[in-house]
Amino acid sequence: MKNKRKITIGSILVVIYLFSILPIPLSAETSWYDTDWSYRKPITIDADKVAGDLTDFPVLISLTDSDLADYAQNFGEDIFFTTSEGTKLSHEIESFNGYTGELYAWVEIPSLSSTTDTEIYMYFGNSDCSSQEDVTGTWSNGYVAVYHMNDATTSTILDSTSNDNDGTKKAANEPNEVTGKIYKGQDFDGTDDYVDCGNDTSTEVGGGDFTIECLINSDNDNTLEVIVGKLRFYMDEWGLYQNNKRYSFQMRDSGDVSDVQIDSDFTKTKWYHLVGVRRSNNLYICLNGVEQADVSPYSGTPSTSSKDVYIGTTYDQHYNFNGKIDEVRISNVARSTEWISTEYNNMNDPSSFYSVGSLEEVPNFTTTLTTDKSQYRDTDTEAKFYVETSDADTGAPVSGCTITGVVEDYRDNVLATLISGNWNEIEPGKYKYIQDISSLNVTATNITCNFRINITALGYGPITDLEKSFILNYDPGTPPGPTPEPKEGNLEGYIRDSNFRGIEGAAVRVESTVDGEWTEETVYSGSSGYYIFYDKRFGVWTLTVSKESYQGYIKDIELDNPIVEHDVILKELEEEPLPPESKIVKELPTVYAGLKTSLPWITVFCIIVTTLYVIKIKEILPWREKSGGKIK
Repeated sequence: MKNKRKITIGSILVVIYLFSILPIPLSAETSWYDTDWSYRKPITIDADKVAGDLTDFPVLISLTDSDLADYAQNFGEDIFFTTSEGTKLSHEIESFNGYTGELYAWVEIPSLSSTTDTEIYMYFGNSDCSSQEDVTGTWSNGYVAVYHMNDATTSTILDSTSNDNDGTKKAANEPNEVTGKIYKGQDFDGTDDYVDCGNDTSTEVGGGDFTIECLINSDNDNTLEVIVGKLRFYMDEWGLYQNNKRYSFQMRDSGDVSDVQIDSDFTKTKWYHLVGVRRSNNLYICLNGVEQADVSPYSGTPSTSSKDVYIGTTYDQHYNFNGKIDEVRISNVARSTEWISTEYNNMNDPSSFYSVGSLEEVPNFTTTLTTDKSQYRDTDTEAKFYVETSDADTGAPVSGCTITGVVEDYRDNVLATLISGNWNEIEPGKYKYIQDISSLNVTATNITCNFRINITALGYGPITDLEKSFILNYDPGTPPGPTPEPKEGNLEGYIRDSNFRGIEGAAVRVESTVDGEWTEETVYSGSSGYYIFYDKRFGVWTLTVSKESYQGYIKDIELDNPIVEHDVILKELEEEPLPPESKIVKELPTVYAGLKTSLPWITVFCIIVTTLYVIKIKEILPWREKSGGKIK
């Protein structure tokens, strides 16, 4: 018999710890489709609900989401969908309520798997964009007419395909819009209500493979009533109808007639998904995703090109339907049983067809702006601007940024345009721009200017109108005549310790060689460590600062502006370590005090360990006596 390994609490804790520190894999899409959209949610379609691998399949997304209510536009114009790889998908919004977040949308999925869950993303959260819908692209796969059966006006319903086979009611509110199986539907009175969808050549599908389908809720179950098609009994025709508790699909021409029925009676006032298919000269009928056993051959071609498609009656307005109809579709292809079964699974219970993940926000990055000088003269030829970027969460540098911007004066006049192509990434996440300022029109001194930029990076939200101020000074140049006096300025600043507290009483000296003469001046810092040297000629000055108990400080500083500020940080001198003997003697009282404080707890610990050991011995002894004193 194999030895069984015991799972201890310790091993469980180790596993939990490892899971806590290991990174969680990201979803397949690692970049944000468009960072103008602030939010997205993953939607995972359950492969078990997909009857077979399908291509360009329109999936119903029906949900109520508080995040959509909070962040999407009121009419859902900013909502769109992508694949997990980042391909934008065609979609149609049948209805969206911006106050409740209730959404009914159809999304064409390029590849829907029956073995692997399919993940898509729903994006939203852009208050400025126009509608992202592609209605006709959603219904491009063989559909010639698609009616969601909600009112465009009280007298019309719309076809969502590019054929524009829009329907016209008998009159306003005849039939009447009501709550349908999916959002809204039409309620037919059984007397004279109908919808006329015209006779466009796109709807003349009877000569080959085609599919006609709807969602239906009948108020009667024992009368002959027409549902949808080009029907005129005993004439050339095709379409769906009901009679004597059975739904039927019929085709007829002058020499041939074929009819298939569902296998069992339907129940009135109950919603059904009803589909008629002509496939390879055979007629099939499907109810709630299941293809019925009844199959009828038909090889004719009805002559119905001059007849209109009607919903709720024949093309000569007889046998009017009594009940509700929703989601009517006509296709010029024969839908497979897998397609029809998947349609039913999706429309009958959308919430079990997919799951919606947690809200995700667009990743952000942070940015700092610097300039090589805080002030520039108009005699300067260039200014250097620097931008540093990093991920807001990880701190990692963000490469590949696109940066644009302007230099503006205090009146918002643009002095220079910072062109994106001229930014150089000098190291990961750090960018440099050299701006020619030799031609800037500066006519006054101490002009405050703004360096304002916009930054975008792949996979991150944009940063806009980020500003950095600097000073431009007017320099009239050297006029003809006597040489002017050299310019003078002030050197000033604060002297602080490593905790940024002012140090008073430090010895401060500046010295330089100006015009070949040695110049020096010594001052003492004033209140709170502040120092100032007045009227020093422009040039390089050596600043020396000393203070007892602090390290000395010396630095060359260029005095090239009316005011140059330079703060000094003095570091404290470290105390010399005591000899080993002195250290031991000095720390003995501390060690003794620590032992004195810890002794009661050490005693308690020893008592607990001893007690546990005695209990364990008592458990072992009886077993040892039974086994002859041998410990196995």
